[in-house]
This record gives sequence, C-alpha cells and structure tokens, in this order.
Amino acid sequence: MQESLANTVHPTGQTKAELREHEHFASIADAIRKKRVLRIHYLKPGEAEAQQRHIHPLGLAELDQRWTVIACDPNADGDGIRKFLLARMEHCRRLAETFSTPTDFNLDTYLGGSVGLFTSDSI
Repeated sequence: MQESLANTVHPTGQTKAELREHEHFASIADAIRKKRVLRIHYLKPGEAEAQQRHIHPLGLAELDQRWTVIACDPNADGDGIRKFLLARMEHCRRLAETFSTPTDFNLDTYLGGSVGLFTSDSI
C-alpha cells in the first residue's frame, strides 16, 4: 500500500495527475491564444502506453472538477472535436505550426450541452 501511494501522491499532497494539470496549463492556454498546434503524448483510459497526437487547442474548461482541453484532432473521425484531460497528458509541447479555428465552432455552444465530461446535442 505504501509503495503504490508513493507513486501517486507528491510530497505537497498533490497527485501526479494534478501536477500534470499544473505543468501543462500555461503552455496550453498560450497555444490557444496564439493558435499553435500542440504535440501531446496522451494516455487513453485502459491503455498501457501514451500515444503521440497533434491537436489544435480551441479552449480550456473545468469539467467534472478536471481541467480539459477541447481541441480539434485532425486525425479523428467526424468533426475531429475531442476532449483531452490535462491529467492524462504525459508530455505537451507547443509547436511553431499554427492552425485556424473551425468557422462553425463556438466553445460556449459546444459546452452548453455538457454534463460533466459528456457532451450531447440532445441534452
């Protein structure tokens, strides 16, 4: 028990996930303002290894008490808009490459149908 606790709690009382949120927040916010592409290593639930992705960050929101970046993932199906928990980002780097926000995207409208981490037009 003590060994597993040492791997998840930082001496300041913050978990590794909370420390990642703080570590990545400023660079993500800056990338949103400057419309810069982010390269992230993201650990999806149930997977053993993080996958590298290039995302276009559109906004930050605290959903279900967890900081989340709403982003366009050009390699994803559909409109590509996805949510990424900052706590699941193992690495995050702002690139020189820029992007344009989709003309039909509005963060307030997108989050208007949110209940915690879930989003739907039918809510």
